[in-house]
Amino acid sequence: MDPFLRELCSNPDLKSRRSPAINRGYLARLLALEVSFERILLLNQVQQVLSLGAGFDSMFFRLLNSEVIKRTELKYFEVDYPESVHRKYGRIKKSPILKSFFTECQQIQDCYVYDQGLFNMIGCNMTHIDEFQTKLNQAGFDPNLPTVILTECSTTYITAEDCISLISFLNKMIKKFVFISYEQIRPLDDFGQIMTDHFEKRNSSLKCVKSYPTIEHHRQRFLSFGWDKVEIQTIERIWKQFMNDSEMKRLNDIEDFDEVPELMLKCLHYVLIIGIKGLDLNLSPFWTIAEPDLKCEKMKMEMETIDNDRLKCYGHTSWTLEENNKVFVLGGVSASQARYQSICCLEIDFKTVLWTKDFEPLMFSASAVQNDVCFIFGGRNSPSDPKGELFKINQDGDLEEIRLVGYKPKPRWGHSLTSIKEKLYLIGGRDNSETFNEVIELDNDKCKVLAKLNHGLYSHSTVSYGSKLVISGGLKEFSKCEVSENLIIFDTKTHTLEIFHVSKNVPRFAHTSHMTPDSKLLLVGGVNIYKQDIILTIIDMTDLSIIQHFESKSRLAAPLVQHCSRLEDKKIVIFGGGTNCFSFGMHVNPYLITIRL
Repeated sequence: MDPFLRELCSNPDLKSRRSPAINRGYLARLLALEVSFERILLLNQVQQVLSLGAGFDSMFFRLLNSEVIKRTELKYFEVDYPESVHRKYGRIKKSPILKSFFTECQQIQDCYVYDQGLFNMIGCNMTHIDEFQTKLNQAGFDPNLPTVILTECSTTYITAEDCISLISFLNKMIKKFVFISYEQIRPLDDFGQIMTDHFEKRNSSLKCVKSYPTIEHHRQRFLSFGWDKVEIQTIERIWKQFMNDSEMKRLNDIEDFDEVPELMLKCLHYVLIIGIKGLDLNLSPFWTIAEPDLKCEKMKMEMETIDNDRLKCYGHTSWTLEENNKVFVLGGVSASQARYQSICCLEIDFKTVLWTKDFEPLMFSASAVQNDVCFIFGGRNSPSDPKGELFKINQDGDLEEIRLVGYKPKPRWGHSLTSIKEKLYLIGGRDNSETFNEVIELDNDKCKVLAKLNHGLYSHSTVSYGSKLVISGGLKEFSKCEVSENLIIFDTKTHTLEIFHVSKNVPRFAHTSHMTPDSKLLLVGGVNIYKQDIILTIIDMTDLSIIQHFESKSRLAAPLVQHCSRLEDKKIVIFGGGTNCFSFGMHVNPYLITIRL
């Protein structure tokens, strides 16, 4: 996509690759900025670009090469610290490809002016307003021209006071402009705290993010300057808007990908802000998101540190045999990204390991218990290696594969497996190319499709409710990462489906669910696209009218996603969970968490 970035890299021959989630995260960032930027430039109402904190960005070369920028119609100004500007000049000078765009370059102290102002690199600290203004004037910046101001995270690394001072200066100086900013939000939820801690450790603190933690804070900040319009979207929304099936297939052909929670969490914590002053521009499809006001009660959780590293994992499956006081854990991935190749049997209090037996390294499989026997279906080791076997495991770890008769389910992961009386019900899941929508009945070794959902579904949760199955949340088609906002109820007797839209309360994935004896549906953890720090949601299934949200009083060590939980009398016990939090590191839940109802 970018033939010029390699020319600006410090080590273009570097062979190491980042994770697929990180690669897609940076693609989402590029997509958000480039789509909005190109759209505005093509409207032909701006004649100047001012890029703040540009670093080694190659945007100018891409746009000039694609003729979005015309040499005679627009001037481009980049601002960064002098040392960064000098280094970028050195790399342009050494690159035959980049040099070919220009005929001459004039140096004015820490500024470089190419081809009479076509491209300008200004070296200065932009928070030193007097110096900044002087160098803009020296480079030929014209405040009377309609301008695009571009800031890609750069203003988040300066103090809130300096940021206000800088934007106030630009607001007074430039008569007409479009302001485009890519910034972090939501610093206080579990992922947000990991994100801010990461930048702290790198001595690159996000000094502004806590001053403007939400979309509404950002909107009010920029409207206070008297701008005509401020439009904001999360990068998650932009990703879903612009990633079509063919582009997703292209990406998946390059590398396997299943780290959807990682990508979505990152994209939910970044926004694209577009502000307008003095220009009449239609920015559709960009619009300000109306964030629902989900009122959360504070909930105290008991958190006990787990000594057994085997339990510090995510993407595992677990089941409990209450009568035998045993809990079993299969598969998952550790904090060091090692795949667990075992079934582990522990005392129900998690204190003592009774036995461990070898098993293939599975993630995102599903389990269900009938009598004292557990059934395991599917899972995967890698996105391109889904499994389609059904196993039966007794309390001693004796393993038997069941050969299915009739319909043969495709190998999959991210599905659910639920038991009602003597039958199992397999719902949804996906492989590396398809999301499944079947409701499948497994009766001993007999297998058949009972119904099909309106769309594919995976990373959802299913719980029994009498003779019915209650399916909550999950992701729909893989390409756009669209989250289901519905409760789906399937009647195993009549084979009918009912769909209930429970407003903004359900949309989540990578969660667990339970049903209480008094018909309360408990949604535990997961990624909620509207509010990420919801630990527990309670829905009264008798009329779907009572909905409560709870958030933790205590900070967790990792987002509570891809975990396991069980309902035990009047308490929920949670163990495991976590994710690779984009480029901020792998984080797993080190606690045995108890929530008392």
